Amino acid sequence: MDPYREAGESIKPNDIWAFSSSREDALFENCRGSAKGRTVEKKLKITLVKSSIGRPEKQRKVLRGMGLVRMNRSVTLKDTPEIRGMVGKVSHLVAVEEISG
Repeated sequence: MDPYREAGESIKPNDIWAFSSSREDALFENCRGSAKGRTVEKKLKITLVKSSIGRPEKQRKVLRGMGLVRMNRSVTLKDTPEIRGMVGKVSHLVAVEEISG
């Protein structure tokens, strides 16, 4: 039995969203896509411009970890300190652009 219904009440199709607004906000806050409390997430567009052939294994692993396998291919990653560190290790092989959202 539904805890929000009195005994003997029938459920109508439009009553599915019969929660109080505060309860509904709490339950579906992330599902709705509301703009409350959101910040524009910075991203980096990273393009492999030089080949990894003949480079140390560590640099090749960093490139593969970022998803860069082929020349002139780009990936879009979140702008985090970890990604910035990876870009720093292979900065001579990649081109980086900042994009918002």
